[in-house]
Amino acid sequence: MQQPAPWVVGLIVAATACRVLPVVGLVACARMERPNPVRFVGARGTCVTGVGLCGALFVG
Repeated sequence: MQQPAPWVVGLIVAATACRVLPVVGLVACARMERPNPVRFVGARGTCVTGVGLCGALFVG
């Protein structure tokens, strides 16, 4: 089995961190009515890293 490239490992770590951020935003925020920057960054980061990992499938 091949080892993933270092940049792919970085994307995996970043995706995992981004998946944790929305939970942190939900727990830390007292109210859900207003947008929370932590949830926003987590959601967008998940999308961006997911696209990057999909691209890694085509590159590798």
